[in-house]
Amino acid sequence: MEKKPEISLSNFQAWMQEQLLNPSGVQALDVLSGERRPVAQTFVNDSKRLSASAHLAIYQRSYIARLRDCMCKVFSALEYALGEELFVAFADTYLESHPSSNYNLSNLGEQFADFLEATRPDAQEEVKEDWPDFMIELAKFEFAINTLFDQEDKSNHPIATLETKEENLGLVSVFGLYAFRFPIRPFYSAFVNDEKPDFPALQQSYCVIIRQHHNYRIALYDLKPAQYHFLLQMQSGKSVQEALAYMVAEMGVAEEQLLSVWKTWKETWINAGFFVDIS
Repeated sequence: MEKKPEISLSNFQAWMQEQLLNPSGVQALDVLSGERRPVAQTFVNDSKRLSASAHLAIYQRSYIARLRDCMCKVFSALEYALGEELFVAFADTYLESHPSSNYNLSNLGEQFADFLEATRPDAQEEVKEDWPDFMIELAKFEFAINTLFDQEDKSNHPIATLETKEENLGLVSVFGLYAFRFPIRPFYSAFVNDEKPDFPALQQSYCVIIRQHHNYRIALYDLKPAQYHFLLQMQSGKSVQEALAYMVAEMGVAEEQLLSVWKTWKETWINAGFFVDIS
């Protein structure tokens, strides 16, 4: 048997990574020579049944399959909306151009929405179609859910109660606020509930994603436009009173009407776990 060259562990890891990220086996990087050429036999032995390239291909296929499976799990609603075949085509092209650089695959799809935007089929057309916009928004939403689920809660503040003073109300740290041109949250929930939703029409929508403190489950809440803009002010660091003042001065909401609905908002959102006591 031909003696294989001895190299450092770091060089071998670099070689193996290049092989996995370049499954075609064409013009792979030979870390010994620095040249790009097929080099499966450099560190892998042939066997009676399989060549070195065939042995390596088993790992390559398994690696790509694992990445694809990860993408399907994070973007399951998007896979449904696009159809499995088209989703896999997008995902494989994305993985080829955005290979994983971390052993933790939780951020694998971080740039997927941007990739869909950059590669949309009507990118060069003057009049754009609606469906790519919907798919991009759905990708952003699903990745946000995945990110918020794993986000570290750095707040040491207790969850607010109805007895918490208004000046001491602050948003929980695991809190995502979103505005979409399509009814993304209803579509996603219908998919999760196996209702097989159809492609939705344009309809502005607003929602909140939080991770509930008592059971660490993700919860989704629809918002009205005024509620979204109020919470957006609080998310930027403003107090309740400052957010209320903004709604009156900048959004043109009548103060008496706002103070009336705020009582309902506050009770609903405290019960839902939106706020902590920052006193």
